Amino acid sequence: MDMDHSSMTSNSTSSSMGPMMLSYLHIRVANYAGDYVLFKAWRPHTGGQIAGAAIGLLFFAILERALGAFRHRLTTRWQDACVVHDDHSVDEKGGHVAPKQPIPPFHLAHDFTRGLLYGIHALFGYVLMLNIMSFQVAYIIAICGGLGIGEMIFGRLGTAHAAC
Repeated sequence: MDMDHSSMTSNSTSSSMGPMMLSYLHIRVANYAGDYVLFKAWRPHTGGQIAGAAIGLLFFAILERALGAFRHRLTTRWQDACVVHDDHSVDEKGGHVAPKQPIPPFHLAHDFTRGLLYGIHALFGYVLMLNIMSFQVAYIIAICGGLGIGEMIFGRLGTAHAAC
């Protein structure tokens, strides 16, 4: 098997690569076709289109925090339903013993739902990460702002004891 690579030229490899993405922080560069937002067809290049994509990413980031709080609330509710509260547990010396926290039993509806929600939540995080990696400053600001707003709105719902 002769592996002759001399027929490959730099012109044939560079033309097949397509448009390159900018690997530095940028807002909008003249003569640049724009950054992809998840799909090949979604490539905003005007200021208005970039603003629209940033607003969409802002709401997507808020939704990611809402999903995280919802997951936590469901998990807490399921755990509370499995805990055995026995206030009459007494040890050999007459002292009270704290109830043991058993591992909750497998419950198909709960565990399937928990796994599905975790997968969706992870997908949301990866979608946001991929958009951050476009180095488009408007997207980064929108995503960070959306996560902050979402945490302000839903963060107290996703904690065991809300601070007053």
